[in-house]
Amino acid sequence: MLKKSVKSLLRLAISLGLLGFAYSTVNFSNLLTVLGDMSVFAVLAIIAVYVFGQALSSYKWMCILRSARIIRPLRRILGAYFLGMYVNTIGLGTVGGDVVRSMAIKPQRGERGTSLA
Repeated sequence: MLKKSVKSLLRLAISLGLLGFAYSTVNFSNLLTVLGDMSVFAVLAIIAVYVFGQALSSYKWMCILRSARIIRPLRRILGAYFLGMYVNTIGLGTVGGDVVRSMAIKPQRGERGTSLA
C-alpha cells in the first residue's frame, strides 16, 4: 500500500513540476485572450474527439494483444494507453511511451516481449 502511495506522490510531483515549468514560459495575457475567444462547445468537442481517438487506438491495441493471446480488459488497456501518451508528452518520445504502455498492462513472464512488440 505504501508503495502505491509513493508512486502516486511521485507522479503528482512530476506532473506539478512539469506544469509549473510550462506555466512559467507562458504569456498569460495572450493565453487568456485565446481561451476567452473559444466557445465552450469548441473546447468540449476538442476534448471529446481526443478521448475518442485514444479510446479507438486502445481498442485497436487490445485487438492486437488478443491476437497474440494476451487478454486484458479494455479499462486496463485504456489506462495504459493514456499513461503512454503522458510519457510521450514529457519528452521520452514515442518509444518511451510504447515501453511504458506495454509494461502498464502488467504482462506475465513470457508476455513481455510480445506486449512490447
